[in-house]
Amino acid sequence: MHSLSHALAGLIVGILFFFNREILLRDYILFIILSTFMDLDHIVSLFRNKSKYHLRTSIQEPFAVFFVGIPFGYVLFWLFGDFIYFWLCILLYIVHVGLDYLCIFEAFPLAPFSTKIIKHEGQGFIFPVVSEWKERKKEFPKTIDEKYVIYVLLGILGVTILIRYFFSPFV
Repeated sequence: MHSLSHALAGLIVGILFFFNREILLRDYILFIILSTFMDLDHIVSLFRNKSKYHLRTSIQEPFAVFFVGIPFGYVLFWLFGDFIYFWLCILLYIVHVGLDYLCIFEAFPLAPFSTKIIKHEGQGFIFPVVSEWKERKKEFPKTIDEKYVIYVLLGILGVTILIRYFFSPFV
């Protein structure tokens, strides 16, 4: 999925998760960073001359929550002194992985322990908006274009902000 989709979903989940708390600017920035930082592995994959279609590494698979998400959550807890940042990190990591699994990309749910169980390419219903995939759209005719997912997420974000504005005691 595109980083914009992850960022919007992270903002929505973060605002809802912090609904009864005052949200500072650093929190909004943290929502975006925590929901998109896993995609940095794409840069590493490009330097390793991987195909543009297979940029995922094992840090974007479910087990990475234990090896990357939990330790990073403890770092945030230590930095901010509030355990809610630990849970926020875990939650946004799970949301990122979940969104990626809705996409048509190939995935390895048990990575790095096993690559024998595969979510094959096409076993998803969201078609990515990244340009490398545009010529392959005809191979996946029953998928939803990710731009519509972005529109829906923008709508949900707007409603979430309105609800927070009218119902939150910290506004």
